[in-house]
Amino acid sequence: MIEGSRQLPAHHLTIRVPWHDNGWRGTVCDSPCGNTSCTILPRIATSRDDATETALAGKSLDDLEREQLPPCVEEHATIMAPFALSLLKNHPYAHNAKTTHGHFEDTPYTIQPYSAAAVPFRWMLREQIEGNAQRNVQGKMDAYAFAYETRREPDLTLNEGWNKDNKTWIQEGTNQRVILDTFFSAAKPDQSLVFFYAKRTPLAEDPRRVIVGVGRVESISGPIEYRYAGGTCPPGKISGFLWERNIEHSIRPNGRDGFLLPYAELLALAEKDDSLDVASCTAFAPDEYFEQYSYGSELLPQDGAIASLLALEKSIKAMRGLFAAPWEAYLQWIDKELNRLWQARGAFPGLGAALHAFGMPHANLLAWHLLGDGDDSVDPWPRFSAALEDPASLPSYLREGIGATLRQKWKALPDNRRALLTLLARFNLSNNQALRSYQETERHKAGIEIGDADILAN
Repeated sequence: MIEGSRQLPAHHLTIRVPWHDNGWRGTVCDSPCGNTSCTILPRIATSRDDATETALAGKSLDDLEREQLPPCVEEHATIMAPFALSLLKNHPYAHNAKTTHGHFEDTPYTIQPYSAAAVPFRWMLREQIEGNAQRNVQGKMDAYAFAYETRREPDLTLNEGWNKDNKTWIQEGTNQRVILDTFFSAAKPDQSLVFFYAKRTPLAEDPRRVIVGVGRVESISGPIEYRYAGGTCPPGKISGFLWERNIEHSIRPNGRDGFLLPYAELLALAEKDDSLDVASCTAFAPDEYFEQYSYGSELLPQDGAIASLLALEKSIKAMRGLFAAPWEAYLQWIDKELNRLWQARGAFPGLGAALHAFGMPHANLLAWHLLGDGDDSVDPWPRFSAALEDPASLPSYLREGIGATLRQKWKALPDNRRALLTLLARFNLSNNQALRSYQETERHKAGIEIGDADILAN
């Protein structure tokens, strides 16, 4: 990891895939990518070549030249391909922003067998990193205390004819590395799960995301820097990195460590029986984790993974009476993972949110530090008290803002306020949810007219 990034605790990954009736096996579609389920993704809709895909239909992608590969390859349609695929990535600004990006050259990238390129688009938005008080967006640079620097970002208006937003995406290489290293540090091989999902499918006319499969993260590739004209990044020019990192997963045909749901077989059955309730057999991503099933790839917390596994379990139980599949093996795998994730979740999933409500800077980072050894029997509150008494015992990036004022505030905290804070730490809450529950003024703003005693008594 590059200096200035942060090591996050284990999370799980979500990766968006396009709908493919062939089950993402690594062959060209039987028909062009012109169906509505596939073309909901802009890159496929604008880049497909129906004539070429019709001519190549049924051929393995492994037999095609790089320039013949359909656009769905770039959108993770080949997660079950048993072979590697070589792509050439070009920087989207290299041709229309030559002053700032003209030195970027096409850069090779390989999708390894049984893998997908995770791209955390939301984490590369400047608003998400720097924050926006007017839109109530807390910047990740503050929340995670990583070494992102706004001054490094280029002024895109220096490019002749530039008429787009100047501050949408993170452009500068060091900033990109800090953010990407931090994001991917949360994906732990053999610990983290990866959930594949589709935005639109023929299963149901429903805006919810559909989970198509789940496996374990087996490996994460390292960063890839763009190639430059002349071989090296010219002095005074920005560097840049591919946002993709290769995530190898554990799902295999007839394997025992993850699975894809047999939606193709379900749809084939529905064609013969129009009374079949396909929607009831569909694994919809949990509503409360809609954002984690958006933006291409995102981090999913332990409770989100648990809820997603329960959605898959519900789908399997609805399907298993309709046709044969390794249903019991799938359910046993889900049961085993649920047991593991409940333990990994720990007894204090809301500690960071509770500390945020109390007023601690970098509250979630501090919580992860206090719970770092993963021992579920440890009470984090004595550790918190000790950290307030001796901030020097904390890593340097966690000491900011911790002083006499916070120590006195903690010591003078009434018993009922302390009890409420302790209670909130037991729930998986967002920062805003914990703040609304803990701070009476925030409760009133939300129209919640109850006191601390009412919450504690419930």
